[in-house]
Amino acid sequence: MGISDRYEHVWGVTSLDLNNDGLLDLVYGNWEGNHRMFVQKNGRFENIANKTFESKSKVRTVLSADFDNNGFEEIFFNNIGEPNRLFEYNEFLGVWESKNLGPALEPNGLGTGAVVADLNLNGRLELFISHGESGRQPLTIYENVRNDNNFIRILPLTKFNAPARGAKVKVIQNSRAQIRFIDSGSGYLCQMEPVAHFGLGKNKNVIKVIVEWPDGNKKEILNPISNKTIKVLYWYLKSQIINVLLRPKDLCVHALPIRNAVVVGRAWVEIISTRDTSLK
Repeated sequence: MGISDRYEHVWGVTSLDLNNDGLLDLVYGNWEGNHRMFVQKNGRFENIANKTFESKSKVRTVLSADFDNNGFEEIFFNNIGEPNRLFEYNEFLGVWESKNLGPALEPNGLGTGAVVADLNLNGRLELFISHGESGRQPLTIYENVRNDNNFIRILPLTKFNAPARGAKVKVIQNSRAQIRFIDSGSGYLCQMEPVAHFGLGKNKNVIKVIVEWPDGNKKEILNPISNKTIKVLYWYLKSQIINVLLRPKDLCVHALPIRNAVVVGRAWVEIISTRDTSLK
């Protein structure tokens, strides 16, 4: 597969589309070796990490998230006893570059782990860093500078209405598609929120959202409302296409099958946040 590594002392791993080709790639941090950035090519993985990215650090957590909602995820390394790191994708050059972390650099931080979540439900992800394994330090929470980028958040559920760990979520706009997995976390002693968060940049129009559960069941949601969190219930049949019709005061929205729907029936899409969370 191309991902063999003689160091193999991984403390954090995350999956994301590194080169915008629609495939999920792998990033991980080695405690005793260089960090890795593996992209999928012809059924195998190839390490494309540059010197800055792969340089060794005492890593505890590696996570990927779109902190500025520009439509491209950033990669965050939480280290212990040395500065944290953040890398962003330069879409014009097609390369990953180091980014200024500001106060979240924490040069003397004794990081134990880090997670991201929309803690205050404003559509922007917060970075939560825990400390204290090797020395007493307070928890820290950081949020990116406010901007007018758009977002959409998808919460798939199992048939028991629990978070659907392992579900794949794809958001398609005119210009590109983004993909996320609902996982349990990407670092040492860390667990992420079970929500697929997508930054949309300046374009708030989404053509469709595709949710695929681990058992192969699939649901397509056409024309979803952006700047919202949408809860998607499990559907027992193999596939379904639904079209969201939102009335202003609805909390639970009937999602009616369109003419070419594979399944004739009714499903539900619940809009968790009914207030306008557009970033003006």
